Amino acid sequence: GGAVVWEFACRGDGRIRAFMPIAGVWWRPMPTECRAPRRPMLHIHGLSDPVMPMEGRSVRDRWRQGDVREAFATMRRLNACEAT
Repeated sequence: GGAVVWEFACRGDGRIRAFMPIAGVWWRPMPTECRAPRRPMLHIHGLSDPVMPMEGRSVRDRWRQGDVREAFATMRRLNACEAT
C-alpha cells in the first residue's frame, strides 16, 4: 500500500513520474537520505485511521509504522522543498 509508494518515492530509479500513497508511510527506521529524483506526491490519509494512524503504531511489538507528519518533514528536507 502507501508504505511501498513512499519507498519508491525515496529509493526508486526515477522512472515513476508521480506518487499517490493512500494511508501509509515509511516504516521505522525512516530513511535519512533518498536517491530518487524529486517527483510530485499527493498523499491521502484519514485523520482517524485506526490501522495506519497519523502518528504510527507498533505492530506485534516487532515493527513500527512511521509518523506521517514526520515523514513529510523528512521528505521536504531530503528534497529541499519549500514549506508550502
